[in-house]
Amino acid sequence: MFKKILLITYLLGWNAYPLSSLACPEKQITKNTFVDSIYQSFNEAKEKVDIVFALDAERSENIYFFKRSFRTKTLIQKIKNNNLLSLSVISGGVFMEDTLGKINLHLIGSGENDTIASFSPSPNQIITIGFSEKITKSFFPKGDFFDPIINNLQNSKVVEKFPQLQEKKMMFNRLDLEEKMTTEVIKKSAEAICLRYHEVQE
Repeated sequence: MFKKILLITYLLGWNAYPLSSLACPEKQITKNTFVDSIYQSFNEAKEKVDIVFALDAERSENIYFFKRSFRTKTLIQKIKNNNLLSLSVISGGVFMEDTLGKINLHLIGSGENDTIASFSPSPNQIITIGFSEKITKSFFPKGDFFDPIINNLQNSKVVEKFPQLQEKKMMFNRLDLEEKMTTEVIKKSAEAICLRYHEVQE
């Protein structure tokens, strides 16, 4: 079950909060609207993802993304030892890193009465992410950004039964994304969930 959380501008507290009540720096809102438009595009294509990672500098006319599934613990381990969280823009989740370097993931959804709700997946729970081709080139040049167990299932009967595990490559048009960025639902989510990665200070 989702638990309601308060996502104030710097993600320092937890509870329920209306989507329209938070202030967020304009520069961050612009980044968030971009990646939230990609998240929405995946869903519109009936290729649901839990999280999207992109680079703010995605300026090509056509932007290529991979859809890939991970166990939660494997995804966190893969992104822990580089600057992916601090240098990318994120949609669909909030990553919190404590002073000991432990990273907690909260998947984001809509709660009752126009509030934000979160769900913390278990370490072995499978989640699906979308990430840009530039992410792989910039942060994983060895081509190892995958969960080895799920990767070994590709083209198997398991994937035939659970097609959401099938890896896919998709293309999104920049102009279409910019049009989505102007919609009210995207602007609200971009402002309400301001920072999607936060390092907890002592």
